[in-house]
Formats: sequence, C-alpha cells, structure tokens
Amino acid sequence: MMSVLSLLAVVAVSQETPKWQSYFCTDTVLVDEPTAGDYGRAPLLKVGTKRNLLVDFPEVRTAYGPAGGAPARIVYPLFENDGLTLKAAYIVTKPFKQDQATWKEASPTIRWERGGALGENDTRLLPGVTIAATTDSLVIEGLEAAVGALTDPTRPSYGLLFEFTGTATLASADHPLEPMPTLFVDTTTGNDRAKPPFVARLVTGSGVTRQWEVSWPQATSTTRLRVLNGNDLVQEVAFSASNKTAGFDQGFADLDDAEWRLQIVGDGGAGEPPSAPFYPNAISMDNLPAVSSLVQYLNRVVMPLQRTALHPFGMTARVAPSSSSPSNVDSEGGRTAIAMLAAELKSNYSRIPIDLRSDALFPTAFAQPAPGWWWPDDGLMRVPRVNVVPQAWLVDLETALLDATGNFDPRQGPTTLLIDLRDANNVTLKNTEVVLMASDGSVLGQGKTSARSGLVGITSSKGPVFAQSDSVSLQVKRGTDFDLVTLSKPWLQYQTAIAGRPAVPIEVRAMVSDAPVNWTINVLPTAAADLTEKTTEMFIGVPFNPPAWAAGYESLLPSNQQPMKVVEWTFDLGRDRRIGGLTAANPAPLMRLEVLTKRTGEQGEPRRWFRDANPSQHKKWATESSSTRFLTIRALMTEGTSLGDIGFQLHPTQ
Repeated sequence: MMSVLSLLAVVAVSQETPKWQSYFCTDTVLVDEPTAGDYGRAPLLKVGTKRNLLVDFPEVRTAYGPAGGAPARIVYPLFENDGLTLKAAYIVTKPFKQDQATWKEASPTIRWERGGALGENDTRLLPGVTIAATTDSLVIEGLEAAVGALTDPTRPSYGLLFEFTGTATLASADHPLEPMPTLFVDTTTGNDRAKPPFVARLVTGSGVTRQWEVSWPQATSTTRLRVLNGNDLVQEVAFSASNKTAGFDQGFADLDDAEWRLQIVGDGGAGEPPSAPFYPNAISMDNLPAVSSLVQYLNRVVMPLQRTALHPFGMTARVAPSSSSPSNVDSEGGRTAIAMLAAELKSNYSRIPIDLRSDALFPTAFAQPAPGWWWPDDGLMRVPRVNVVPQAWLVDLETALLDATGNFDPRQGPTTLLIDLRDANNVTLKNTEVVLMASDGSVLGQGKTSARSGLVGITSSKGPVFAQSDSVSLQVKRGTDFDLVTLSKPWLQYQTAIAGRPAVPIEVRAMVSDAPVNWTINVLPTAAADLTEKTTEMFIGVPFNPPAWAAGYESLLPSNQQPMKVVEWTFDLGRDRRIGGLTAANPAPLMRLEVLTKRTGEQGEPRRWFRDANPSQHKKWATESSSTRFLTIRALMTEGTSLGDIGFQLHPTQ
C-alpha cells in the first residue's frame, strides 16, 4: 500500500512545496463498451484507450480556491501501468454527475454531444498537458491553463477530461485506503473572482411560504433583485432604499431544475450585474454566519459530496443563513463555524457505531479511512470511513425535503426498534433478554431475541423514544450475565430520518458471555517473565488535508500523517483458565484491537477470541468464554502509548 510520504516525495522532485492543494475530488471513467455502466463509486479506475478519465476538484471554483492560473499538477495513486500515454486533455464545459456519467451520458437527463465527452459542446482542448508515471504515482502536469479556466467564473467549466492510449489502473477518490487524488497548485489561496458578492437569508416559513431576504449596501430606489432559474426570470422585486434589503417568497423547487441565481440590477455599476447562487431548498441555520464564501463552500463542495442512504449520488440538501445568523462577519469570523464543525468531528467521529455503517453514509470529500491496518479477511470496502458533517446536521439536512406528515418527527427518534444483538466477536446473541429503558430507569419495552435469527422487535409503550426522554439504553441479560448499552441519540435520529418511518433496524454490541463473568478479578499477569512484546512501527497516511478555511484550526482536524505502531503482547497465565471478558481503563489510544487464545499444548496458530475495529468506543468486551493459557493482544495505537497507559484486565468466568 502506498503511503502519503511516498506520494509527496514524488511531487517534491524538482518542485517547491505547493501553496494550494485539494483532496476534494470527484472522478469516474467513461468506457466505450456496450455493457459498461458508470464507475463513479469504483475504488479502482482502469483508464486507457476508449477509457477516458473524468475528474473534478470543485473546491477550485470557490472563494477558497487558488488565486488563479499557476503551475499545477494532479497526482493519482497508480497500481498498474501498461504503456499509458496521454492522447489529449480537455476542459469540461457541460455539467456531469460523477455517479451517473457514462460514455454516452453526462447525467440521466443530459447526453454528451459525442461519446466519451468529446463533442464540441462537451469539452474544449487543453494544450500543454503531459503525464509522468513512477512506480506508484501518475502525475498529470502542465495544468496551469486548466486552473486558470476553472477559477474563471465568467466561463462555465466543470472539470477535466483526459484521453489516453495504453492502459493503467488508478486508485479513485473512493478508494478507502490509498491517498486521495490530489490537485497541487503553486499559488496562494483565495479567489476573489469566485466569491459571491452577497448571500440570501432564509427568514421564515416552509413550502410555498418560504421567505427570503438579500441585503445590498449600495441599493437605491432603482435597485432591483432578480430571481433566475437558468435563463428564465422567475420574479423581480425592488430593494428598500431605507434598509437596503429586498425580500421575496420562493418555495421548494424541483431538484431537476436548472441552476438558480440571484442578480442585482439597476445600481448604476459598470460591468456584469452582481450575482450569487441561490438554493430554494436550503435549510436555514442560526449558527451559520452570513458569509457568502462560507455558504458557497458548504453548498458547492461539502454538501454535494456527502453520500448517504437517502442520497447515494450526493446530498441534495443545502444550507442558508437564517434571519438570526450573525451579520457583518468577515471571512475570518466565518471560519469559526468551520472550527465548531471540526471540533464536533474531533470529539464524535470515532463514536459512530462501527457496526451500523452499512448504509454508506460516508462521503468522498471528507473520507478518512481507518488507519491502514485492517483485518486479513475483511473485504476492501469494509474498511470504515467517517463523515465530517456532524450527525446533528444530518438529521436536519436529510429530513428537510421529506415533507413529513402527521406528528411523525425523526428528531423524536423511533417508536419501534428491530434489534440485531451481537457480542464482542460479532456472534449473534440468541434467546437473550432485552429491556428498553428511558433515562429515568423506567421500562419502555422488553423482549427476547429469537432462537433462530437473534433478532428482537421492541415497541416503546410511550411512543417515540426521545419524546419524553433525553437518552435510552438497552439492558441485556444472558443467563446471569448483564450489560447496559446506551444507544446513540444522533444515530437513532438519523436512522429514523432515512427510514422515513418510526421503526428502524439497528445492530447492537452487548458485552455478555455465555457464562457469568467475574468482573472483579483480574488474571492478567504483570510480571515481566510472563509477558513478551513485539512492536512494528509504521506511519499511517490519512488522505485528509485541512483546506484553506481551516487555517489556524488544524489541531481540531484529523491529522494527515501520524506515527503509529502495531504491538503484540503475549501473556502466560501459568495454566489454562476459563475467561469471559476483557476491560481497559483507557482504550482511547487504540485504533484496532484483536485478542487471540491458545491452550497448553495446542498446536498451530492462536485462535481469535474477538476483535474490535473501533475499540475507542469501548472499555469492556465480552464474548463466548474460552479456555486459554496464552493470551495474545494485538493492537494498533499511537506512537508513545504503552501497555500501562491502556490498563488491560482479563476476567475469568465464575
């Protein structure tokens, strides 16, 4: 697997360190084959003859993009190369959808003029581009003109197209382990030409009664605001000369409509009338500063690249400042909202239940693979990825367009839970008693998991679980062994939202064994003679780089490069012991945990007892009891963490 260090080493050859770079990429390959579909979510992209690479870095076209045209290059992780040469490069002039673009279609409603996006109105030729391949990287160079075109808001452009001969296999933006394809530009950050001169606030209402307001300090009695859908004028309203604002009504729009814009005319200024993007379906946010560049960035880069179960091709929801949003906030102040978002990510991202990630809510733009050590029998796409947008946002954003009826409100959580109950080793817990409890300890419902499937359905006797309680938990009883599992409120709200009904399936890990565990006794030896340790040091490359708007807040964001180590401790218990559980005083430094057992005289490799892909969520693990003398704990952790920092204790059955 390629590391970030090796990637950057390639770029550094004969180059000064770039001043601007973007990992926020969408890419696909257009394939001229009768059975070919779209490859927008494929982790690997095979490019070559009649396999055109289509790529976009939407961050370029925002106020946080590069200042303008400058020496630039794209670096792709490279797996295989069989004589790949560049035939031609192009600027894409027709909008496309990454997840739906094919050889013939840019999207389900827009066809390429010529197959492969090679029509006169699909793309325009981009001269001076070259490629260079190393052992593990493909570098596309000579993109100064491309960046100049992409940063020019007066000439619509939607990305880059590369036509090749030969073949090569690249790691796409959706690859969970390799570094993201990256655009490097040797210039400073900040594209004033792309900064919208104003932003619309969502004042009140929903549906057809949504009311908007635009402020324009230069407004006079002749200044007017136009609302445009594509080239069609939807409405035109006058500004108030006294308070310099214009208000208008605009309800939710069809998502297939052309791009909406707002335009200010009649102010006497020269040149093109000031205009700004407009999102009729936006959700108002009181804590979102009314900074046009920040709102533009969230709506053009962050939100469209979110992948959720409800919107597998990109989130359709957008955000807008509300009438309560802070005014007169400069760009620096606008970063405080990003800092708050980043801080929430830093504290919450690892707590998303790892086993509930089957709905693919993980984005391309802010993909952060779990550090690069995974289980040998895991498939490539099972490696977990996390979402940078806090779950509290997701509930609002995903439910805004559902137009819920009656009293159903996803924020109150589900009324019914279909529970898939499992232990620390992902083994289904059958014939196990489960009680759903409110925060005050009262019982909301109870049941027993099926003897065949291990599933149980529980309906709250008090309606939605968060209607009268701030938190809910499950009390799990297996024989005489107990566990109390607190359920994530944001997660249940999110599951309810994407289900569109007050009944949701969830998977729960309960730390109970098949025999009573004595949690007060520790049989893990502490003597050096009973312990062997093996350490492998490694650097973990995470394909995430704080963009310009995060300047000054890097400490709040996941690190792009971390020194890590894999440690194996093997303990000799002195004799075979029947064990049922493991605890840790402080599991936070752990990124991966695997525990193996081996009896006295047992031949071959140790047997896995359990493993946890996200142990920072837990301080307690329990599964089927096992007889062992030699216990091996294998863990991935940050450099500098010691066994004493974790505080493992091993507990026997009674």
